[in-house]
Amino acid sequence: MATIETRGELFNVALDGPAGAPAIMLSNSVGTTLNMWDGQLQNLVERFRVVRYDVRGQHKASRATGEFTLEQLGRDAIALLDELDIRSAHWCGVSMGGVIGQWIAIHEPSRLRSLVLANTAPYLGPPQKWQDRIESVRKGGTASIAEASVLRWFTEPFRQSHPATVQAAKEQLIGTRDSCYIGCAAALRDLDLRAQVERIAAPTLIIGGTHDLATPIADSHFLHASIKGSRLIELNAAHLSNIEQCEAFNLALHEFLPEECT
Repeated sequence: MATIETRGELFNVALDGPAGAPAIMLSNSVGTTLNMWDGQLQNLVERFRVVRYDVRGQHKASRATGEFTLEQLGRDAIALLDELDIRSAHWCGVSMGGVIGQWIAIHEPSRLRSLVLANTAPYLGPPQKWQDRIESVRKGGTASIAEASVLRWFTEPFRQSHPATVQAAKEQLIGTRDSCYIGCAAALRDLDLRAQVERIAAPTLIIGGTHDLATPIADSHFLHASIKGSRLIELNAAHLSNIEQCEAFNLALHEFLPEECT
């Protein structure tokens, strides 16, 4: 893992796969790290230059404070692509990562070759929900919301059958810097792209989770109806479908991403 400095901030970045291959950027959900993509890496590195990164505020020497905006998070991702001399990339984001992908596809469409929006939505209200989480983290740190978050992230059968995987995800949240979580939560609190997502023109795959309480399957259907030509698949999973249904998620990526990338 490397450290890249851009836009006055330090970012953790991992690069894998052939340097000359088409790039795909993987973007995390709030409260996770780039390690949330470990289950996808092996299936992507033969075809792509895989770029994983931690959002603003997560680097141990981060200088970021206060509340972030969605534009700020989107510009960060674009700046990282610039630093890596990548003009355009495929994008795959879960939850907050999908929100960032939506923003880039709307405001900087030339930077994206295709778009995978997993367990995400153009609006994550009501805002008070996020404000309550911000206040909880301010008072008790990310550990104070970890148990409730895990209940949203994974179905009960998965939690029972894969305790080590669930614990690893929980530790990512506990290890998230409080200021990072608060900053990102503020961006999600203020999010509303519902009137803009119809402008997305990139080839788009939408992945929803049947049991996702954080971004219910109705949100995936809204995106599908709004983005012309998009595809929609539904996985038997809760919020972190790339972890809970890793093989099915990887198959969906393989079948969606353009053949010229092989």
